[in-house]
Amino acid sequence: MIKTSHLTPKTATGVRPLGCLPQCREEDVVVYEDLKIQNMVKNHHLAKSISDAGWYQFTQWLEYFGKIWDKTVISVNPHFTSADCSNCGYRVKKSLSTRTHKCPRCHL
Repeated sequence: MIKTSHLTPKTATGVRPLGCLPQCREEDVVVYEDLKIQNMVKNHHLAKSISDAGWYQFTQWLEYFGKIWDKTVISVNPHFTSADCSNCGYRVKKSLSTRTHKCPRCHL
């Protein structure tokens, strides 16, 4: 059975190898969004927060530990990842304030 995990990085102080260890050891497949950080920091209101998150360094550690423990690490295109239903693939339109997914087709 394949177990997957959805990951998000912590602040720059938390982006250390230890932050990636549990996911890489315990999960069979680790999937993360391949975010374009250079494009995201063009928004000057969010640039500091995005830079502090240390996303690039976090993904590098994931790739490294994935190779050590022979785990599958996959980067996915971030387009529509929160809008597409993971069960049936139906695209559910949401506002930015919507945090939960409710699919009208399969009721997931």
